[in-house]
Amino acid sequence: MQFITKAGIILCVFSIFACVPPTAEEKSAPVSLSLSDATVQNILNLQTKAKMDSVGMMLNHESPIIRYLATNAFSSNTPSAHADALVSRLEDPSLHVRAAAAYALGQSGEANFAGNLLSAFKDRDSISVNNPQNSNILEGIGKIADKQQLENLATINTYTKTDTLLLLGQVKGIYRFGLRGIYSNTGNKAMMDILKDTEYPEKVRLVAAHYFSRAKSMNIESYKFELADLIRRENNADVRMAMYYSLRHTKDPKIRDFLMARLDTETDYRSKVNIIRALGSFRYIQVVDKIISFLKDDNVHVAKTAANYLVEHGKSEDASFYREFSQDIKDWNVKTTLLKSVTKNMPHYFDKARNKIRKDALSAISQSQNLYEQAGYLSVLGNDIDSYSSLKEMSLNATNPLIKNKSAEAIASILMNDQISSYLKGGLNKFRRTAAADIQQLIEQGDVGVIYTLANLISNDKSGLKQFISTDDFLVVALSKLQMPKHVETYNAVVKAIKIVNPTSTKTVVTPEANKEIVWSELEKYGDRPIATINTTKGVIRLELYPYDAPLSTYSFIDLANKDFYDNKTFHRVVPNFVIQGGCPRGDGFGSADYTIRSEFSQKYYDEAGYVGMASAGPHTESTQFFITHSPTPHLDGKYTIFAKVLSGMEVVHAIQEGDVMTDITISN
Repeated sequence: MQFITKAGIILCVFSIFACVPPTAEEKSAPVSLSLSDATVQNILNLQTKAKMDSVGMMLNHESPIIRYLATNAFSSNTPSAHADALVSRLEDPSLHVRAAAAYALGQSGEANFAGNLLSAFKDRDSISVNNPQNSNILEGIGKIADKQQLENLATINTYTKTDTLLLLGQVKGIYRFGLRGIYSNTGNKAMMDILKDTEYPEKVRLVAAHYFSRAKSMNIESYKFELADLIRRENNADVRMAMYYSLRHTKDPKIRDFLMARLDTETDYRSKVNIIRALGSFRYIQVVDKIISFLKDDNVHVAKTAANYLVEHGKSEDASFYREFSQDIKDWNVKTTLLKSVTKNMPHYFDKARNKIRKDALSAISQSQNLYEQAGYLSVLGNDIDSYSSLKEMSLNATNPLIKNKSAEAIASILMNDQISSYLKGGLNKFRRTAAADIQQLIEQGDVGVIYTLANLISNDKSGLKQFISTDDFLVVALSKLQMPKHVETYNAVVKAIKIVNPTSTKTVVTPEANKEIVWSELEKYGDRPIATINTTKGVIRLELYPYDAPLSTYSFIDLANKDFYDNKTFHRVVPNFVIQGGCPRGDGFGSADYTIRSEFSQKYYDEAGYVGMASAGPHTESTQFFITHSPTPHLDGKYTIFAKVLSGMEVVHAIQEGDVMTDITISN
């Protein structure tokens, strides 16, 4: 492979990036594709079957469409032996092939490609330098280059406010550095300058806002008041909510007071959720009263986030008050979360109170017809050591996989409880020895969710189980009974547990071969713009599917819908101001079809609410589960296949809670 040297990168990068004259955006039409074309189908079939050597052979094909598809295929697959050919596509006659090559090289994660990207940046072009190739190069630098390139990228100041693609490439590049934990004062200033200037395109400012929001260790002391002032004037709710969350990086009392005041004036529930999360960084005593006042908010997402604050930050001396508050809460989502904060924080010697909570929780589990409400109460018991025996019996005897696994999760929570040592005192090792035997019995039952949960528990040193498990035989048997590829996540968890129990084991984690193929005649029935209508118990959600960007994911979704697979499936996971997730036949996140499909990463971005992505346990492990976003989530870009977007029904997406049902999905064109 031919790479320019690191020194060469540093010498040339600033002049290449900064000397671009202001121009209009790229006007040329994108590559024209037809999914009914046999040649197009052939190369997509090769990608679907992971025959990347055959795909690589087409990188030099005479047809720009085939070169484009072959190049794009490497956005989801390692270049390996075809790196030289992929790099050569940076000089392809077709702009769109060049753009695909730049994106694929950034996706590779290989630092050695940084020099190739930099040398391919076009500061002169017959049409425009404000084009997708240059944009993808700038973003790709942020994915793979080192801090010196961050400095160079951040000092560009010659792009005009109409150079949307170049600006997006620049801010995405700096953002990508941030996601990798690489920051600089220069980068911070560049992003702040863009964020505070409302004449920049909103999508550019949105990335800048998420740069500060997603940072894990950034020092924002120089910008905290500027961010607060920007929030006051910001009309774009997506930008505003990201800035709220960025303020968790300071402990300034003035910012604390500002955030609490904004809780009373904000009208967008997503912003309220982010404010409450940001307040988690401040002293408990200074914010708790304000947060508690939102436990009865009309929006369940807000109320549940307030309750979760108490789970994460609650104090033992206030646990009795949390219990009092819970008595007036009607929504089970909020009530069970609040009770979880009680059992987590209440001292173990509050016997009477704990006994009453345990009795009430067990009663609610037996009386409720809502499996997810039952699961919520099981999480309450997961912080009560005296509930251990009841949880073991429920996990052993439950017929529903959700309840079976949630009982196991509660057992795992007990064994990881920080209070367990002081509660059991000298009896801790005896308890762990008994638990180790019980866990073996539960794993031997063969439930895939239970096995995953308890295998991870064994692997965690904090559980203290390792010394009481003398053999890995039961884990090896469990491993042999798992069905591949549908149980790959559990399979790999068991392999790790086996290594903990038996370090000499030769078992290895695996990446299964995706084995779903496209039936083109079925996909073609719905034309270029298939529409999916999801009927739910909360209303109707209509999606536009993306067969050109994610043909395999789109076909699989259509095929499952037409076979009534999604009928009466639940939304089993809801994270406020993040996603709703459904499509699991078990209802607990561990179910799928008997096949997996390959990831399809493309130049689509989670830059708005309502994008639909494939859930996965890593690359090429997707199957039936999908999620819909509540808001922009750019940290998911290039990691989760986008195959659709909400056309109508976002109000339904925001209303969905765990346990809500999709009665059916129909497909039309």
